[in-house]
Amino acid sequence: AFSHATEDKDKVEKAIKNLLPEENRDLWLTRNALKGYHGDPITMVTGKIRTKKGATEVLRRVVQELSSLDQQRLLDESEERLDDGGNLYIRLDKQIAYLGKVRLLKTDPVKMTFRLRLPHGKDRVKNISEIISTIIKEGSEA
Repeated sequence: AFSHATEDKDKVEKAIKNLLPEENRDLWLTRNALKGYHGDPITMVTGKIRTKKGATEVLRRVVQELSSLDQQRLLDESEERLDDGGNLYIRLDKQIAYLGKVRLLKTDPVKMTFRLRLPHGKDRVKNISEIISTIIKEGSEA
């Protein structure tokens, strides 16, 4: 996520951590100082979860916490959100995340990238749609 000059960097970090399951909230975040188009200071806050289990839990939490409309939007836009390498891109509302909720948003978001191992020879869009549908179903049964 980007923290603009008018934003509190600690609050941006809190927004990121709020999107994670409790067991992943001790994530180590890094800050990189950048300059905006007009020379204004911008800080890029990044973090990585390197374990398959940890990343799966983050994806599960994010998808299950979305509203049913956002879940459907995620399914409908799965082709646009998936690249040829199997990376799934999800952009979430930074302000809402700070409040502990999850909502899709394109402008000034928390950007999440999930590197998925998709079976060779299987349709990548169909596969990610099945994964997301399974996560949604698990959440509705809980």
